Amino acid sequence: MSKTVVLKCPWLAAEGLSAKVLQWLVTEGQTVAIDQDIMLMQLDQEEFLLPASEDGVVQSLLVEPGDWIEPDQELAIIEIKID
Repeated sequence: MSKTVVLKCPWLAAEGLSAKVLQWLVTEGQTVAIDQDIMLMQLDQEEFLLPASEDGVVQSLLVEPGDWIEPDQELAIIEIKID
């Protein structure tokens, strides 16, 4: 049995800030582990890595490199197995 989890953009330090997607470090269909870095993004000239929130398989990447993202925006869908 499995379910899907939506990975969302985290809180970005101050209201009104957005971050730029620089690069996905994973591809659709790839297995990821919790805390594995999956995205590189830029905020105020600093680069940050976004980790996976769950063990699972990346089903869909919802934003592209170059996109500007806002807090709580949906970024990816991960399918996780439920025992």
